[in-house]
Amino acid sequence: MLGAWSVVVTLGSTTGPISWSAPVPIASSSLMPPSATGYSIASVSCNSATLCVAGSWDGYAASTTEPTAGAWGTAVIDSEHRLGALACPSASLCVAGDDVGNVVTSTEPTAGASAWHTATIDAAGQPLLGVSCPSASLCVAVDDYGDVLSSTEPTGGPSAWNLQSSGDPRGLRGGVSCPSTSLCVAADGAGDTVVSTNPTGGSGAWSTANVAGPVPLNGVSCASVSLCVLIDNRGDVLASTEPTGGANAWRSANIGRTDSLTGVSCPSELLCVVVDGEGYAVVGSGSGLGRAPASVIEPKPPGPLPADTLSVSLVGLGRGDVSGAGIACPPGCSARYAPGTAVSLSATPDGASAFAGWGGACAGAGRCVVIMQSNEVLDATFARRARRPAVSIAGATFSARRHIAAFRFRTFGAVRRTQCALVRHGARGRGRSMPRRLRYSDCRSPVTYTALRAGSYTFYVRPKTPGGAAPAPPATRSFVLK
Repeated sequence: MLGAWSVVVTLGSTTGPISWSAPVPIASSSLMPPSATGYSIASVSCNSATLCVAGSWDGYAASTTEPTAGAWGTAVIDSEHRLGALACPSASLCVAGDDVGNVVTSTEPTAGASAWHTATIDAAGQPLLGVSCPSASLCVAVDDYGDVLSSTEPTGGPSAWNLQSSGDPRGLRGGVSCPSTSLCVAADGAGDTVVSTNPTGGSGAWSTANVAGPVPLNGVSCASVSLCVLIDNRGDVLASTEPTGGANAWRSANIGRTDSLTGVSCPSELLCVVVDGEGYAVVGSGSGLGRAPASVIEPKPPGPLPADTLSVSLVGLGRGDVSGAGIACPPGCSARYAPGTAVSLSATPDGASAFAGWGGACAGAGRCVVIMQSNEVLDATFARRARRPAVSIAGATFSARRHIAAFRFRTFGAVRRTQCALVRHGARGRGRSMPRRLRYSDCRSPVTYTALRAGSYTFYVRPKTPGGAAPAPPATRSFVLK
């Protein structure tokens, strides 16, 4: 929980002591609702020993210039959305990503809410699942569609970010890590890495390799171009000194945990810290990641541990939560139980998703009850719900002789204004992919285009959204004038 988290790592040498502080509250109680006891932390970034910034699922940012002193301040920077990704490449730049395709940036991350600014960079409104900034002049974000968004001017607003497909339709749920401007490594929910040595080079610059079989990858951290570490939801770590080398370049090892691993950070080749859903941290040196862990840290006296672990994985293109005794996923997606315990779980989709059913320890789509007799794995599949279009094209008229095209369209719900665009693809109808940036203009039904040359066209119409809001997907109609 964000309200009880603080950790200190001290290295005297590669085998030196590692010490952890007692929990320190870093969220101001005055910012919390009366019923709240804390906020779930989603991400943290420390660019140096004098700046750490954490983001919560509730849109809060907590920052400190004294991480070891417990002197944290909080600010609401994205009150309506979840902050699931965060990167601070320097003390004068932090970039956060939320669950509707926005980035929230600041050049003064400790200066409070007014120092943070929001921009919509993912027009489809997909959650940004990872952000990595190897320098102040390059940031790379990944979303739930498998798209990559990059910018050489991260604070420059929506037009400063370019979207490209990574070629991975499963969504880059494991996030992205870019140790340099010439290497980015992303991870998906199906055991694949997606790697590029030219992150701004377009869709063809990314290649996919399966490194973990079907096991979902939950995180990635690259200390340098010669050390990257992946974590999965079976308690394994995968490390590579040649992350561009494909599947055979990755080495897998279980680090003594049977729970789903939830986070990894490798600030240098001498140190990697992995955390799991049980509140444990495992620390190892970069040269020994394939062997037993250097140490297992227990933040609080554990007492006797039950024998069996239940691990929950969220799969599919939708989003939702799984809850039950000991499970509140995300972020707490595993728990331990005494043998014979009956664990009752329910799945709740968000407003844009539907629950498709259980896999593993349960089947069907009703309430799930798992009787713990051994370690159990449970998959909850959420599908993206088809959205009713806010605008539909009711009719169209074309005349090659008069060189015109006219369109009638209808709006639904609260839509009052619309924008239109017409794109000519070429004389022979080639290249019908949607252009990267359409030039929309305000329009009303019916709309007529004149003086059209022979060729292939696509008409687009969409609701006009308020400034800063994510554009709604357009309705389209393609046609050919001969």
